[in-house]
Amino acid sequence: MFPIDKLNKENLMYFFMQLKTDWGYCNKTLSKTRCNINRFLEWCIDNEIIEHNPLARIKFKQTEAPKRDRVVLAKEEVGILLDELERFDPEALYPAIYLIAHTGARRSEILGLEWEDIDFANGFLTFKNTKNGTHRRVQMADCVVDFLKNHPKAGKTVITNRRGYDLGRGQLHKGLNNFKAQSSLKKDWRPHDLRHSFAYHFLKDGRKMHQLQAILGHKTIGMTVNLYGQIKAEDVKNPSPFA
Repeated sequence: MFPIDKLNKENLMYFFMQLKTDWGYCNKTLSKTRCNINRFLEWCIDNEIIEHNPLARIKFKQTEAPKRDRVVLAKEEVGILLDELERFDPEALYPAIYLIAHTGARRSEILGLEWEDIDFANGFLTFKNTKNGTHRRVQMADCVVDFLKNHPKAGKTVITNRRGYDLGRGQLHKGLNNFKAQSSLKKDWRPHDLRHSFAYHFLKDGRKMHQLQAILGHKTIGMTVNLYGQIKAEDVKNPSPFA
């Protein structure tokens, strides 16, 4: 046991660096972890358990470069990906990636989706207990309605493995690695990149930022703008003003 009154900046920084090394945390995640611990230490000060907050002098810059570039798949690439996944694993991997691609939802939201969360009569599905702590009710595209109506019910959740149990994150990751090894699509994509691709093409097709915010479930429009609102030169078609 480590006495709480012996905590100092040095051993706390060692703790944070161990988190960064062992778990691959970015500075933004470390900063959130710091905030949670800080609440506890402030409570300790209020109750005269400790005199000073050792976290007060620890800050993490949140403007570090991303660990990997964002991958955006072209519409044709998403089509190829889904066709090959359907042949590779039509029971688990294909349904999971199909729904992520066509809803823009997070991987955890799709893996946790239950049949009772789907309202076929009105064309809605509900993602419960999402990342921002709320439920999110979204309208389904026609292709998603048709897909789910024809998808077999093997368990309580929509996405199950071949034995009828919930498909876990680890199983999805392992299965996709096996699939990528034989796929003709050689981009290093991850399930979350399909969410990025959904957002990119949604806006490129001329739809509105506030609509995208609602669909993706961001708390603020600022978050959506920061993630997807920066137009790039490569996105501008026929750029010459004299053409």
